[in-house]
Amino acid sequence: MILILQGKRFEPPVGIVMTRRRSFGYALNLDFAPRPTVLGRIEGWGLGSKHPVFGEENTPQATNLSLSTSLSVAF
Repeated sequence: MILILQGKRFEPPVGIVMTRRRSFGYALNLDFAPRPTVLGRIEGWGLGSKHPVFGEENTPQATNLSLSTSLSVAF
């Protein structure tokens, strides 16, 4: 079992986006192998910004969270 913590920061270059919106992200991953031919991952992501840039057009938010899983089998 492997536990991974990641952090990322994004600042668009001048001229790419009309306004400069700094964002940051963080993730926590748990990788595991219940069998020699089976690998799994549970991953949680969080994104944040000082400005509400995430979400739907009518309800932008300054944060966004997600949780995902994956399973792979070799044969």
